[in-house]
Amino acid sequence: MKTKIIIILAFIMSVVFYQNFAGDKTIKQDGDGQSNNQSAIFEPDGEDITGETSVENDGAQLLSDIENNKKSYSNFYSKGPGNIKKISLTFDDGPGRSTDFVLKLLKEKNVKATFFLLGTQVEKNPKLAKRILEEGHEIGNHTYSHLNFYSYSESSRAEVIERELMKSGKILSRVLGINPRLVRYPNGYSKPDALEIAERYGYKVINWSFGEDWKRKIKNGQMYSQYLRAVSNGAILLFHDTHKNSKSLSFLPKLIDEIKKRKYEIATVSELLSLDDK
Repeated sequence: MKTKIIIILAFIMSVVFYQNFAGDKTIKQDGDGQSNNQSAIFEPDGEDITGETSVENDGAQLLSDIENNKKSYSNFYSKGPGNIKKISLTFDDGPGRSTDFVLKLLKEKNVKATFFLLGTQVEKNPKLAKRILEEGHEIGNHTYSHLNFYSYSESSRAEVIERELMKSGKILSRVLGINPRLVRYPNGYSKPDALEIAERYGYKVINWSFGEDWKRKIKNGQMYSQYLRAVSNGAILLFHDTHKNSKSLSFLPKLIDEIKKRKYEIATVSELLSLDDK
């Protein structure tokens, strides 16, 4: 009898230990790929366009992927050169509900930015997409419907990535008459399969050095301070213009003023990376 009790207790303790150990090793991600402890790397876009559920990934492995990409792929960028006082402002997921505000602000401040547009949003808001281009801003491809490529098996992922990239590219070409050279994959997806597909079609893959305007628990002042702290040579700052994000919109005018006050030039991504010379 005592032997049975000991065996049962040992089993219960092993289960508890496993759960605790697994809990320590698992890095939870927000709804579209943001690991909780790597805010500047994987992008949870402001609205859940696809209705996808959250996924779990090893944050350390994802960071390792990015570092390997920098070494192995000439078409991957997450930051500009560190020897020039120049940065880029980028806006994802549009054109959407806050695009009009952003465009008016950028015009007022005489600033050009780079907008990574979704094919689905361009279909819904073609006039707004054209306005972005007409006002002198740069446009990049953000794929068609913002699928979470991390959730697909290796056997099907490449086909899905290529289809999403090409479908959005055709829409941008038809509606705007352009063939963008830049792509930002949803959630900052940057594994070799995506980079190789982008390279095949002549795209440069652009991630970012800092962004967190989707975080609801951070107060306005704190978020502003963190964005300001991220301003440095070659910084690529990430924002979203699909959803009405009152926090980032409230401090964006002040942030732009402070960036200029610090003598930084605000340029498009292609200008920052001198891609026109490559």
